[in-house]
Amino acid sequence: MIQPIGYLKLHRDLYHKPIWLQSTPEQKVILMTLLAMAWFKPNEWEWKGHKFRTVEGQFVTSLESIANDSGKGISTQNVRTALKRFEKLDFLTNESTKQGRLVTIVNWGFYQSQEDKLTNELTVDQQTPNKRLTPKEEGKKGTRKEKDFLPDSKEYRASNYLFEKILDRNPSNRKPDINSWALHIDYMIRIDNRTPKQIADVIDWSQQDDFWQNNILSTKSLRRNYDQMFMKMNEGVHIKTNAEQKALDAKLLLIQKRLNDGD
Repeated sequence: MIQPIGYLKLHRDLYHKPIWLQSTPEQKVILMTLLAMAWFKPNEWEWKGHKFRTVEGQFVTSLESIANDSGKGISTQNVRTALKRFEKLDFLTNESTKQGRLVTIVNWGFYQSQEDKLTNELTVDQQTPNKRLTPKEEGKKGTRKEKDFLPDSKEYRASNYLFEKILDRNPSNRKPDINSWALHIDYMIRIDNRTPKQIADVIDWSQQDDFWQNNILSTKSLRRNYDQMFMKMNEGVHIKTNAEQKALDAKLLLIQKRLNDGD
């Protein structure tokens, strides 16, 4: 639901971005509604005996709730289409959980910053319109580093998957802070454009490789060495495919020779 207290800052730069200029009237209404629904400060609640927490710019909702808050003329299909579009434009992240739909406004800090900070950010944004966050920017106060990931989120599950693979080889390995590990998976998905399946495939490959299994012991090292491992992994597949093709060609030639000899 739309927050009943506080106020929402809305910078005019939003009206010059594709997410506004190329949106339908329905999508613009949904966009404004999502900004109004986001929590402007951390929020905690208990549900079925479990404690949950969201940070600034996050909220748990449903398609129906967003449609109702958007007002007359907005359907759940309008909301579903808008969420997919906004996610592609990196305006938000959207994931379904057992507790509801978790929506995170990616650049919430930008919309709610002080005017002098906004001016600096706008200058950088105007010089590099498609610029993504760099590793240095990722660690700044107020970024997604402060986010707590739910146990059933794809970031948390991928992090735990890597840890379980490490445990298979070293059962006494000390358990890390999975939430901190999930942050680097978040960067891989949101900033590096890796899919969860790609990440899982590289994790599997790294933990079977004699060299990399001793070097990939955290999601941070996984992200840092991802490109090198991905290329090596695909190179191995390519070589294997060529070897199999050569073996098949040799068998076909042998069969053909036997047929010719039989003639």
